[in-house]
Amino acid sequence: MKTVVLLPFAELEAKIDMLPRDRPLILADYVGVKSKERRPAPPGTRFESVASLRGGMVDWVDAGMPIVRDLDEELTGQCACQLRPSKVFRSRSGC
Repeated sequence: MKTVVLLPFAELEAKIDMLPRDRPLILADYVGVKSKERRPAPPGTRFESVASLRGGMVDWVDAGMPIVRDLDEELTGQCACQLRPSKVFRSRSGC
């Protein structure tokens, strides 16, 4: 059974109990940097195996791997400092 859990790294330690411990866990971020640094290892938490998705979601998408997009969560903008929810942009632009 495959499960995807959307969990910001800032919340990882606080919500670590919601992650399955009986199967491999693959952490992914945008380019694969933070996921290598944030492997869950607090005392008393044992996971079967933990890996980081090398290259992150950027390489995953470039390789043509499947993704599911939630347009309500999608962001738009020219750079990271200008990102905003795309649904707000769509409603303002009339799209």
